[in-house]
Amino acid sequence: MPSFIEKSAIPGHQVSEHQRLSEQLEELQFELSLRRENDPVTGLMAVAIRRFMADIYRLISREPGSRSLLRLPAGAEIAPEPLRRALGDAEAGLSAFRRAHSDPDSFREDGWLVQGLPA
Repeated sequence: MPSFIEKSAIPGHQVSEHQRLSEQLEELQFELSLRRENDPVTGLMAVAIRRFMADIYRLISREPGSRSLLRLPAGAEIAPEPLRRALGDAEAGLSAFRRAHSDPDSFREDGWLVQGLPA
């Protein structure tokens, strides 16, 4: 079956960053699931989420479609609906990044295509 996504190798530090952000996304989604549905996010949690989204954008910024990653509105609080959409976009961006830079037939157990290693 032909692949319509061009696969390319990435530096090892991007593999580590992807792993860190994926884990952080899961933790964040869990923490947010414990909150009341319509409560806005404020304070340090809002700051942490904005930094997390900046890290996501930095990782996937050179990928096709990354420009469509939802930006959170400025302000002291983040409303629940834009936050849900932004986290959904972040999850989709991380998945697309993995598809573009991994191959089940690579020589690595985790499937990543890493620069300097055989493909």
